[in-house]
Amino acid sequence: MTAASRDRQGLEWTPQAVKRRWQGCGSQFAGDGAARELVSLVRRYVGRDILDAGAGAAGPMRLFPRAVGLDLAPRQSNTVGGDMCAMPFRSEAFDTVFSIEVLEHLSGDRLSRGLHEVRRVLRKGGHAVLVTPYREDLTRRRTVCPHCGTEFHWLGHVRSFDEDSLASILRSAGLEVVMSRALPLALRGNHRLLGRLSFLLALVGSPQPNFLIVVARRPA
Repeated sequence: MTAASRDRQGLEWTPQAVKRRWQGCGSQFAGDGAARELVSLVRRYVGRDILDAGAGAAGPMRLFPRAVGLDLAPRQSNTVGGDMCAMPFRSEAFDTVFSIEVLEHLSGDRLSRGLHEVRRVLRKGGHAVLVTPYREDLTRRRTVCPHCGTEFHWLGHVRSFDEDSLASILRSAGLEVVMSRALPLALRGNHRLLGRLSFLLALVGSPQPNFLIVVARRPA
């Protein structure tokens, strides 16, 4: 067990630990509004056969009746149980792979393995739509287990990304970045007018819960 595979104070975020964390949890990605906002931003990159890797309880697959979901703890119909780092799908099966708020959970070499799996299941010329918190301060929003005293990020996040760091990792996995934007996705999706004026919040020093939205292409 390497130090990189542990959160502070020794918690290891294995697939089994993550599954236990989310099983029975009703938490959703930023909500249906944010999913629709995301899809509107990346519509031109979405093909016919779609995978939502880390589908959770909501997210974009609900907007595509033909989409297939993959999750360690399935909570939607048409979602199969499985690990993004060892997907139970044939190579080049999908035109589009969504992965929403998953990458920040992948510790150790699992990030590289997961992205190589994304490339494997994408058809040549297909696109991956990736969303992760933007420049998240991992020292904040930590909690302590009352039973064992382990300290960890309350959502199990172990990585933080910006445009350059994620682009570098994607290149190493054989994927080309074709779009990259940092946006207050939840605000824009659930409060359309306020979301369009969100730049004003930054001017007055109000923090914004930004997400990094990246579209990466598997070269033809």
